[in-house]
Amino acid sequence: MTEATTMIGSMPEPRGRTRAKILSWCLFVLRLAFGLMMIWASVSKIIDTTNFMVAVQGYDMLPLWAVPSFAVILPWTEFFVGICLISGFALRGAWLITALLFVSFTISHAFVLARGLDVPCGCGFRPEDKVTPFILARSAAFLAMATFAWFMHTRIRTFRDGACRDRERSSP
Repeated sequence: MTEATTMIGSMPEPRGRTRAKILSWCLFVLRLAFGLMMIWASVSKIIDTTNFMVAVQGYDMLPLWAVPSFAVILPWTEFFVGICLISGFALRGAWLITALLFVSFTISHAFVLARGLDVPCGCGFRPEDKVTPFILARSAAFLAMATFAWFMHTRIRTFRDGACRDRERSSP
């Protein structure tokens, strides 16, 4: 091996590629964490739909006739979104739905706190949890992370697609 190839082989990667790799790994970890969280929360709601219906009804935001349907549809939506996040299928849509779910959760929690209601959270983690400022802050933080992940996933995909097109153009 010549000295030139040794030097070329040991050259560090450009800063942009290193940042992109770190960001990709962070998004991967975030994707798995959110996927597992969504599945965990949904399974407890699917198993115990009655308690979840009571929690939804306590928010007093839906008409009584819509509560049973909502209590069935929301957990299954969370479950399938969690599966998509973990599997990597339809990530852009899964991140968008995740962010929209957390928009609704954050607004709902703020609504309950503003009205001074003492209702169970219905989050699916611990049934005894009530809606508190901590729960609201947690929902807002999850909303920020899901929005960031959706935005960055869109940017990384665009960057990769552009890089692939550039490579195809330069090949003979």
